[in-house]
Amino acid sequence: MTGGERAWVKFFGNARNRVSPATSVLDVLERTGAHRAGSYPAGRRPRSVRDGDRMFQARLVTDAGIADILVFGRAIALRHVEGRDDASAEELALRPWKRRWPHYVRVRDGEFVDGMLADGVSLGELMDALGAEAFASTQHNALVGSGNVDPRQAYRQQPAVRLSHEGREWLDARLDEAFTRVGRLSASQLARLDRPDNHPSAD
Repeated sequence: MTGGERAWVKFFGNARNRVSPATSVLDVLERTGAHRAGSYPAGRRPRSVRDGDRMFQARLVTDAGIADILVFGRAIALRHVEGRDDASAEELALRPWKRRWPHYVRVRDGEFVDGMLADGVSLGELMDALGAEAFASTQHNALVGSGNVDPRQAYRQQPAVRLSHEGREWLDARLDEAFTRVGRLSASQLARLDRPDNHPSAD
């Protein structure tokens, strides 16, 4: 996979909407449309994402009361274009909840774990391994000696978080290991999901 140096983790779900790590990645894609786009909340257009940025898709999970975020795929982003990447009136009439998540960052050339979410990569392990070096914001704050340097505070209430160069390399390496271990979803499996002009769910 190619792409620019900038990379993000896009979150699916929230603190009140977690799933089991035993959930299949294919089911997550069918529910969220993460193979096509990521949804962003009303009033928070994703203007920082550029063409060619790498997007790691991650689902909030819980198991026996232990919460984590599992990265299950990656893709190349297309910058948000107002109008083109907003829920249409027809979509809002059909699915009123999209009023809360009406903005999209579309993606292409996605690669996804052919297994369960548990076969993906733990964001908790990334933060434990790299600390403040995990994300661009905490890495910068550590460098200048001011601001938050706790990676677990950096992504709270955020639809996505930008990775540092080191964070991207760490996730790429671990995701490659996951692909070697369990494989990637095939093009034919992805083709059976929603059509390219369909918009995703925010769940």
